[in-house]
Amino acid sequence: MSEFIMAPFSHIQQPPYNGEDGFGDADLPEIPERVEAEHSVLAIIRLAEQYKGKLTIIALGPLTNLAMAVKIKPEIKGFIKEVFILGGNMDGLGNATPSAEFNFLVDPEAAAIALDSYPPCPLIILPWEICLTATSTYVSKTHIRVHKYELVQFQTYFENQNILFRLKEFRTETVRNLNTPQVQLMDAVEAKNLELNRESWLVADGILMSCALDNSIILEKQDHFARVEVDGTLTRGMLVVDKARIVEDPPNVQLITRLNVPAFETLLLWAAGGPPPTSSDRFKKPRL
Repeated sequence: MSEFIMAPFSHIQQPPYNGEDGFGDADLPEIPERVEAEHSVLAIIRLAEQYKGKLTIIALGPLTNLAMAVKIKPEIKGFIKEVFILGGNMDGLGNATPSAEFNFLVDPEAAAIALDSYPPCPLIILPWEICLTATSTYVSKTHIRVHKYELVQFQTYFENQNILFRLKEFRTETVRNLNTPQVQLMDAVEAKNLELNRESWLVADGILMSCALDNSIILEKQDHFARVEVDGTLTRGMLVVDKARIVEDPPNVQLITRLNVPAFETLLLWAAGGPPPTSSDRFKKPRL
């Protein structure tokens, strides 16, 4: 949807992280519009009814359409196999505000509706903090600036998570050396961000997509009850996770808490035009 449930959309970060056109303002050749006549909310309802028990939804942005779909037809929560969600946070670390992750902050009401309305349909969430741990196996560090967020104060937390920071060598050497059409497009789209973020390369969307395509990349999930803050002056959009089990409500989300980074890297290289993963690649042990 072009309009969000409660508040009009405006770019929180200026200039927008991925450029005004969403493709790094790379001046790519014009692509003809291919907008479907059917509204996406109605498409979700139709597909859920058509493929009962088989439909997996991968939500890489704000949850406006999912929220509207379940409000229009609540029965679909029993039709959808699972929903993978990129968004929210599990330890209060934000990337758009001090306390909120971007996708949930853009439309907190929609995120709240989704978490309250879809269960028992599994909601598998990749929180922002875990995106930061899905980093290259090539270089290990515990003190580095990731984009504009200084993580020194989280050093102990990330050490306990066996964090291996993805420096740009993986992106600018291992991936770029493939020199495939996919990588050439990535180079054009990411040129400004690769220059701006000199020490790091994070691909949260790709991580969640990889998890959905190959569940073996998910090494650990935790079941929790969680809700989204919609009223807080300082915490609007924050995912509030009941880790202490204070609330007696049953779990409504599955939080991804640990990833098989080597398997993710192999899948990413394949998507970029490299060799396909082998069966042994799927079960590579992460380097700790």
